Order: sequence, then C-alpha cells, then structure tokens
Amino acid sequence: MDLEPSEARETYGPLQAEQALTDVPIFGPQKVNVKALVEGSLTSETLDHRSLAEEGIHASLLFEDASSVADQLKALRLAAKQGKEQPDEMLLSQLERHERLLTDPRDMANLSSKERFVLDNTMLLRAQEGYRFDFIKNQKIVADDPWLTDVWVWVAGE
Repeated sequence: MDLEPSEARETYGPLQAEQALTDVPIFGPQKVNVKALVEGSLTSETLDHRSLAEEGIHASLLFEDASSVADQLKALRLAAKQGKEQPDEMLLSQLERHERLLTDPRDMANLSSKERFVLDNTMLLRAQEGYRFDFIKNQKIVADDPWLTDVWVWVAGE
C-alpha cells in the first residue's frame, strides 16, 4: 500500500513508534527518554515511502490489534492479497471486485482459530456490535465492505 507523504505519518506513525519502543526499558535506572525516541521515530524519513509488504508486517499482528470486526476483516483481506498475484483492478467488473473482497480471505490457509471464527461468524459479530437500524452506526460497522457501506448511505438518503 503506497501512501501519499501526507498520509504516511498518520498511518505508519503509531507502528513506527511502537517498533521504536520495542525491547527498550521505559522504567528504572536504565530507562530511555520515551518522548525523544518517539519523536525521532516519527521524524524519520522512512515514513515517506513505505509499504506494508516491505515492512514485513504480518497480518496476524494487524488482526490482533484490530478493535472492531471491520478492522479484523480488513487485516485478513490484506493478508489474502499479500503473496497473491493481483490482476489489474481496473480490468475487473464491480461484481468481480466484490466477490474477490469476500472470498479471498476465506480461501486462505493457516488461519488461526480466532481468524477463522471471525470469518465464519461475521454477521453474528456485527450484530453484537449493534448492526441494526442506525444508518451511521451501520456504516461504521461494515466499513470493511465498501458496497455494503454504500447501501447504508443510500438507505439513509445521503
């Protein structure tokens, strides 16, 4: 995923800061200056041109850090895209794009039981998050699926 320079800091900043603080003492006599370390990692020029694949970010890390079902599904879809030959998206119809979005994670091998549970029980998990009749809330809950999000925009009359 290549980002514009203005988006790179916002997107990669937390990850860069977390990596900078990995395995360094933050308490005790040998503690590091956390503020300086984080600021140094955020001013790094490596934030400008990076991709998730180049960083070696494993999708399970993204999956474990996800706070919602939509974020978990996005992480699984990202993992499904990594390592697969992707045809030019412009050559696919909308139906083919949507089918790919829904089926690529399902066909992955080596999924953990938690990842498989999320894929198999997406509708139930969305219902537990409050997916009912609130147009705005539903758009956030299904943020991983642009087609379903558009349906809720249309229903809301926006």
